Amino acid sequence: MRRVTFFIPILVLAACVESSPQTASVDRTAEREVIMETDRAFSRRSEEVGSAQAFAEFLTHDALMLPHGANPVTGSESIHELMAAGPAYSLVWEPRNADVAASGDLGWSWGEYTTTSVSNDGQATISYGKYVSIWRKQEDGSWKAIVDIGNQSPAPVN
Repeated sequence: MRRVTFFIPILVLAACVESSPQTASVDRTAEREVIMETDRAFSRRSEEVGSAQAFAEFLTHDALMLPHGANPVTGSESIHELMAAGPAYSLVWEPRNADVAASGDLGWSWGEYTTTSVSNDGQATISYGKYVSIWRKQEDGSWKAIVDIGNQSPAPVN
């Protein structure tokens, strides 16, 4: 009887280990490329429909924006309203690098952006900056940004 009592916990433990979901192996190199391409698509969308709309499409509903010289803004709707209310401008960027957590559910990218605005007298003003975006993998396997941080910098040196 003692032997059976001793083996029951071992059998239960073995069953639990066997039935627990196995962590899938994450191809971090492939996921980095997906984030880089998603970030590039985000920039292309900004050129096509404007940055406010592009941010509404590529941010999670609970996203956080930490804009240069301003207070944090939470939620994709609030971010869209803020961006749409400002003066007209063009915003494009190029990601320079990305990485993905070993878990495969979070990642980041950073890059450089260019903002162009045109004054009433037709003069173009160009400013430059750098950014970091933190990405969260969605249930459908796509990536959406959950945090956007950017600030101005000097013109890039080629």
